[in-house]
Amino acid sequence: MQVILLKDIKGIGRIGEVIDVSDGHARNFLIPRKLGIAASDQVVSRLEAEKKAGDKKLAETLAKAESALKSLKSKPLKFLVQADDKGHLYAGLKESEIVAKINEEGTRLIDYTPIKAVGNHKIKVNLKGNNAEVSIQVQKI
Repeated sequence: MQVILLKDIKGIGRIGEVIDVSDGHARNFLIPRKLGIAASDQVVSRLEAEKKAGDKKLAETLAKAESALKSLKSKPLKFLVQADDKGHLYAGLKESEIVAKINEEGTRLIDYTPIKAVGNHKIKVNLKGNNAEVSIQVQKI
C-alpha cells in the first residue's frame, strides 16, 4: 500500500514522501496515529501542486532577499545617537535597533558586538541564507 507521510518517521521517511508499506502497517499503525494517509491519485496530485507552489514562493522570497541585500550594500545605514565629546556613545547600538532599521523579516546579524563609538562600521548580515557585509554610519546628534 502506498502512504503519504504526514510526519517524519525515523527509519521510514520524511514528511510528504510517498512510501510503500505493508497494508497491515498502514491500516494498524500509520493511518490511525495520523502519521500518514493513503495515497490516492487525487491526494498525490494535490501534494505535488502544493510542493510546486511552495517552491515558487521560496524562489520569490529568495529573490526578494537578494534585492534587499543589494540595496543594503549600496548605501550605508545611518543612525543618529547621543554621544559624548570624544565620540563614545552613551548607550551601545544594539542588534535589535539595526534589524529594525533593515526592516526585513528573517534578518540576523553574524558575530555582532554592540557599537559603542561614532563613525563608520561594517557588520555581517544574514538575510534568509544570504550573507553580506553592510556599512553602518553612526553620527552624533
